[in-house]
Amino acid sequence: MVSNIAMKWSKLLRTSAIETKFMDFDLGTIMFTMEKGQDSLELKELELNQPEAYEIKIGDQVFRQQGDPPFELLLEKHQNDRQRIMPVP
Repeated sequence: MVSNIAMKWSKLLRTSAIETKFMDFDLGTIMFTMEKGQDSLELKELELNQPEAYEIKIGDQVFRQQGDPPFELLLEKHQNDRQRIMPVP
């Protein structure tokens, strides 16, 4: 699933004339490198408009849709909710 998203985004970025190189992925992260740093704002806007994207990190800055909590808080809440539903013995 994540590899399919990475391929989709690579094609989308190419058609938007944003020069990136797909580097790697894991279950929660897709990593690209940019050929031109000046494209970072376009990259941010394009990626955050994708339904699969929750947040994007460029350098040390993390961007997400306005009002959304950090991903770590969302994950922690999900894990707490899951433990309440299915307690670990």
